[in-house]
Amino acid sequence: MTMLDIRRYRPFPIQDRSYQVASIRKIRQNHLDKIDPATGLIKSEWMESCCCAFCSETRSTEHAVRWGVRFVRCAHCGLIYQNPRPRPGVVLIEGGTLTVDGLYKEETREKRASGFMVDRWKWVRETVNKPKARLLDVGCHYGTFSRQAIDAGWEVVGLEPEPQSAEIARKAGLTVMEAMLEEADLPEQSFDAACVWDVYWAPTDLKLFQARLHRALKPGSSVFLSDPNQESFESRYLGGLSGFPAHSTCIHNNGASVLRRVFEETGFEVIEHWTAGNDLIHLREWIEAFGEETLAGHEDPAVMAGLRHAIANMDMVQPIIDAAGLGAYQKMLAKRI
Repeated sequence: MTMLDIRRYRPFPIQDRSYQVASIRKIRQNHLDKIDPATGLIKSEWMESCCCAFCSETRSTEHAVRWGVRFVRCAHCGLIYQNPRPRPGVVLIEGGTLTVDGLYKEETREKRASGFMVDRWKWVRETVNKPKARLLDVGCHYGTFSRQAIDAGWEVVGLEPEPQSAEIARKAGLTVMEAMLEEADLPEQSFDAACVWDVYWAPTDLKLFQARLHRALKPGSSVFLSDPNQESFESRYLGGLSGFPAHSTCIHNNGASVLRRVFEETGFEVIEHWTAGNDLIHLREWIEAFGEETLAGHEDPAVMAGLRHAIANMDMVQPIIDAAGLGAYQKMLAKRI
């Protein structure tokens, strides 16, 4: 990828800093309210023990604990995942991950999404290179991305398990199934492309997810994916986890090497894979919410001075982070074999 390409597909910066800082604080408080003081972890009635979501290995090593949620690293494949994880039907964050005072910020979120969603659609359209195609949007949310494909004459099926989001997408003209991909009854080899935007962390059974994705796609079809990168620059300051608030609730977290392995072992060829992110925006917001003293390395004045300089010059520094493969998000284009 050239530097221009990397910048083109970088997540759209969120400008409403006060809103983001309030979101981080709200998510933290939602977690803390559920912690068992005796263990320092979320109370057992909310959680259940589990194995690796990809290889089913039970052996693991400690990775991190944030706000009562324990993350471990699989001893076999290296996947980072919650153990224990929320029981079926349990939502640790009430009212949505980016919600303040329990209210959805639909219009604001649509405006925020529009910039990078346009870039994503251009990437998909140019890669598929067909005047009309059939697209599967996994985790379609409000349908912001899919509306562009529908307007271009494509047929789109969206998957969205959250009822309120699914209803908003339907009102916008999208065909939506209220289901996870693992549960959806989709015709075999019926889609020309699939998009998995920022939801790949959610499946509790990655092998089943991959099998259903492979089954739904025609041979040679494209998969477009964006997901948090747990081998990112920001994670080095934040105990091995992302700084974006919703990522604290990820069922599993993939570094670039693990994500590539999952696709290559389940019938896909990885065509492109790179990182791009808002590491410095996330770190700035984290510091505003909780202070520098919560960062790894905060006791070293030189480390903190370097980070402050990077944040102050993020327009120049973030592309360097991205080019080094340390961006907060990873982007992947894979082909179904």
